[in-house]
Amino acid sequence: MSDTKPVIHMVGSIPLDDSETVFKTLGQRVGDHAERIPDGETGRRQRWISFVMDQLKANPAFEVDQTLPPFQFTQFDGTVVYEIPRLTIKDGVDPKFITFETGYAGDGDGSAAKLETARKYATVSGVATECGMGRGDPEIFEPALDISLNLVG
Repeated sequence: MSDTKPVIHMVGSIPLDDSETVFKTLGQRVGDHAERIPDGETGRRQRWISFVMDQLKANPAFEVDQTLPPFQFTQFDGTVVYEIPRLTIKDGVDPKFITFETGYAGDGDGSAAKLETARKYATVSGVATECGMGRGDPEIFEPALDISLNLVG
């Protein structure tokens, strides 16, 4: 990639069905301006907060804290879009000895395969697997790409 060409940097969540669709779409639309493309945080990572919460709730050291209301995720207008229970350490459990799996360790295992797939659609040096634009309506994704392309001219 030329150092003089503007770069579009996209990360994380893309509201498409799977990583290959993300790679193909970004490769076709912004591939000439991308050095790295995200895998889209598709599949089980699509809703990462609930994904991590499920991992924590499965840990025998934690329980739902019945004394606290659920944490509410609200959008700009105050509408509650999602709630999660708050957890606490169970009585008798020493926090120094708590370990837990976040569930993400194995997600890096497919990085080489994802990079190979991404390179079918764009000349890229890497694939990002975390952080994001946020989940949302897939209908707004194409206009967002148009805006990015307009910005790099």
